[in-house]
Formats: sequence, structure tokens, C-alpha cells
Amino acid sequence: MGLVLRKRAALASVVLAAASSVTSAETISVCLDGSCDYTNIQEAINAAIDGDVIEIAAGTYAPLATIDTNGKAVTVRGVAGKGKDDAPATGCGTLSTATRR
Repeated sequence: MGLVLRKRAALASVVLAAASSVTSAETISVCLDGSCDYTNIQEAINAAIDGDVIEIAAGTYAPLATIDTNGKAVTVRGVAGKGKDDAPATGCGTLSTATRR
């Protein structure tokens, strides 16, 4: 009977360890006025993990360059009215270049 209890205890430990290592996706916000999580798109991507969503408020972000997801499976999308001073968007912007390595 002691062997069965030890096996069950070991199995329970493995299950608990696996459950504690599971992370959930987060939404990371980016806007120019500083009221979001980040003001720089690449810094938000660098902080992200697989599954995260990066929401970018309207604006012109500098420097204009290639956005590199660093091989992460993240969603990058524009949103209207994310920053405290943003007016609702009247059109869609474009993401000129994104790289997933």
C-alpha cells in the first residue's frame, strides 16, 4: 500500500507542477501618450510571449522600421481610442513589414 500512495503522490506533484507552469495570453497595449503598457511597438513585442495580443493605438511610431516578432506567435493589431488622448479612428493603418524568425 505504501508504493501505491507514493505513486499517487508523485503523479499529483507532476500534475501540480504542470498546472503551475501554464501561462495565459495577455493583451499588451501600445500608445504614444504613455497611458498604455508601452510607447514602443518593438519593446512590447520583446516583452510578449507566445499567444499574447499586442494592441497598437493610432499614431506614427518612430523609428519606422521592420517589426521583428523574434519568432514569437503573437497577434499585432491596431485599435481605435486606446490612448487617453486618441480620437476614434476613421480609417485603417497599415503595418508595412513584420518579420517572424
